[in-house]
Amino acid sequence: MIEKTDFDVGIIGGGPAGSSMAAYLAKAGIDCVVFERELFPRRHVGESLVPSSTRVFKDLGFLPTMEEYKFPRKYGAVWTAAANAPVYGHDWEGLAPDCRADLDFEERAQPGVDQNYTYHVDRGLFDNLLLQHANSLGAEVYEGVSVKGADFSDPNAIRLKYGWGRRDAQSTVRMLMDASGRRTVMGNPMEWRIKDVVFDQYALHTWFEGYD
Repeated sequence: MIEKTDFDVGIIGGGPAGSSMAAYLAKAGIDCVVFERELFPRRHVGESLVPSSTRVFKDLGFLPTMEEYKFPRKYGAVWTAAANAPVYGHDWEGLAPDCRADLDFEERAQPGVDQNYTYHVDRGLFDNLLLQHANSLGAEVYEGVSVKGADFSDPNAIRLKYGWGRRDAQSTVRMLMDASGRRTVMGNPMEWRIKDVVFDQYALHTWFEGYD
């Protein structure tokens, strides 16, 4: 039985979810490690962020980095519910019809969000910056590491097994987080994934509607 683990928390995946969790934990003084399969910066398609991410960046002290690297600012987006009912409305006051088009960019009130724009990011650069930020806060980062499995038999620790270069290695953690995205490194073998039947049916129906 293991008395003391190598880390308190192990995180599989160094993408935005894993990096953000590692940064939060490191800021709280919790000993954590990120296991990332690839070597950053990795090639990744760009992405438009949503305003709610601003609160996370503020919490982590990451907003100055976003501004420093001059990611394009994104001011407008509209979200609606599936039943054609708007999540939030606009009375269009002050936007009278005319010979010109008037646009009003604004954001609904959200706790912790005090700027009316978000960002469009190059994910290769953005992911690398966020992972480095977590590391600067005290999170350990292992890149080029392929997680092969975990042993949960010890009640005091989880033994994580991974490939590091040409050799196999292992580390022990008290808690394990799977932030590996759609690959779900632990979710699939442990059968933790639960399909959302309603979402799957709606997505399939919407996809086929485009070909009517």
